[in-house]
Amino acid sequence: MSFVILGFYWIGHHIQYNYIRYTDRPFLWINVFFLMFIALIPFSTGMLARYGHEQIVIIIYGTNVFLIGAISSIHWRYATIHHRLVDHDISSALVTTVSRRILVSPITALLAIVLSFVDVRASLFIYAITPIYYMVRGRIDTFWKQPALAHTHKKTSASRTLLHSRQKKQWEKTLAMM
Repeated sequence: MSFVILGFYWIGHHIQYNYIRYTDRPFLWINVFFLMFIALIPFSTGMLARYGHEQIVIIIYGTNVFLIGAISSIHWRYATIHHRLVDHDISSALVTTVSRRILVSPITALLAIVLSFVDVRASLFIYAITPIYYMVRGRIDTFWKQPALAHTHKKTSASRTLLHSRQKKQWEKTLAMM
């Protein structure tokens, strides 16, 4: 089960990086914290498999999933707010769709945690069906066949030059911060 959960987060991260063009130090630290909680998934899933009837384990697993989802949301928000790390012409519909899809996991984790105070089995059911949401084709899939830059399939020479110039400036800023 942990392999499947990790696969969903890897796919989500991959989707984000399809649109993220630049980076900075705070963004890298957000990513480090995301990976820290990703690394805990095998541990929390193992606990869930062995002691799933215990409410504390439901809470530990749910907290782990919640934190991964919350940090993933912060990751995407940080990159897209004011087009900080993405191209300026990225579709607002795409940003919104990805933002909403990311929030499903932390919201269902919170729901499962709260539900564990009533019925542990219901919480386990919530955890079991949440991955199905990510398996089903959603609105986000309509963006997959479109280029990351919504307005064009071919970049002009001028836009390529501008992009390289921005990347070079970003790289120089990154080196200066080291």
